[in-house]
Amino acid sequence: MVSVVLMGGHGRDYQTFRSATWKDWQQPVIDEYNKLKSLGYKKINLAGSSTGCPIILDMVSHNKIDASILQHIFFIDPIIVPSNKSLSLIHVVGPMLGYVKSDMDPGENGFWYKYRPYQALEQLNDLTKKERKEVYGKKEHNRQRFLG
Repeated sequence: MVSVVLMGGHGRDYQTFRSATWKDWQQPVIDEYNKLKSLGYKKINLAGSSTGCPIILDMVSHNKIDASILQHIFFIDPIIVPSNKSLSLIHVVGPMLGYVKSDMDPGENGFWYKYRPYQALEQLNDLTKKERKEVYGKKEHNRQRFLG
C-alpha cells in the first residue's frame, strides 16, 4: 500500500502556497505517518523527493514522529544544497521580485509551480540552511547519525 501525501500549502492556490511555512508543508506528512501508525501498520517506509527530503530529515531528527516502526527512508533528488546559489539571497531580493518564474520542460507543466512566490523560496532557503547545519554541522554525532 502507498500513501501519496500533498505537502501543506501545495496544490491549492498561489496565495496558500505563498503564505505557508515549511512547517505547514511538513504537517500533512506527519499526520499521515501518525494515521498509518494508529491504524496498526508495523512497518512504514518514507520516500521523499526534492523538498520532501529535508522535511523528512527534520521529522526524524526532531522526533516529530515515533520512528519505532520506521523501516526505511528513500530520498529522490534531495535538496539539501540548492543548485541555484542565488537562493541564499532571496531574503534580500525576494521582496523586490515578488515571485520567480521557473522555466519548465513541457512534461513538468501542471505538476510544478511555474511562478514561485519569494515567500515560498524563503521558506525553502530556511529549511535547507537548517538541515545543512544539522547534517553537515560541527557536531560529530549528527554526521554519524545521518551519514553512517
